[in-house]
Amino acid sequence: MIPAVTRYRAPPAGSGIQVVSSSNGGSQTSSATIPAPSGIVAGNLLYALFTCDDTKSPLSLACAGWTLHTSLIFTTHNDNGFIGGFYKIATASEPASYTFSGATVKSVNIGILNLSGVNQSDPINSVVPVTKKATAATSCVFPAITLPKALYLLLIAGQGGSFSGSVSNVFTPPAGYTMGVSSTSQYNQGSNYDAESSFGALSNAAVAAGAQTPAPGTFNVSYAYGAINVALNPA
Repeated sequence: MIPAVTRYRAPPAGSGIQVVSSSNGGSQTSSATIPAPSGIVAGNLLYALFTCDDTKSPLSLACAGWTLHTSLIFTTHNDNGFIGGFYKIATASEPASYTFSGATVKSVNIGILNLSGVNQSDPINSVVPVTKKATAATSCVFPAITLPKALYLLLIAGQGGSFSGSVSNVFTPPAGYTMGVSSTSQYNQGSNYDAESSFGALSNAAVAAGAQTPAPGTFNVSYAYGAINVALNPA
């Protein structure tokens, strides 16, 4: 298993949803243990975004205590390449790490965001995430989403493919968004089995109600990708 990396940064002053910290890692097996991000307090939203290789559909990846929010098959190169996200509201006694595994998963890459300022009772405001898959490109086009009120947007992007070492290890988000997680522990592992990278960027402020289409982000390598637009409800 490739060692995970954890970083911490204090949230900026002010209201709204903020990235407190993140952690990431991955494995060329059916199971990956990711350290808990630093600075978790009860009531924070933990969001785990992933890219993985699974021989079957639906997705078998899971972790006790986490809810699968969304998943998308963005490529079928040899096996199913999935991108998606899990979430949970943090308790006062979170473990030191989380193990995500799946009976038919062959490789997985995960980044966990620790977010403050999210509505604990209704973190997603019942807005269904929107997904998009695309063939090889450096421009990551995100799907449109319709917001019932002003909400924050979490943009998730991932690349992956069986026996490929040609996926990105750098992602540049569109203007108005700040990178929250860049999980690249698997990006150059094609010689072992599968290559994957996962990226997440949070809007700097709440996005107005109505139909919204974020500007594209940019991968540093052209490869098949998946993109997801997630709405988050501020407290």
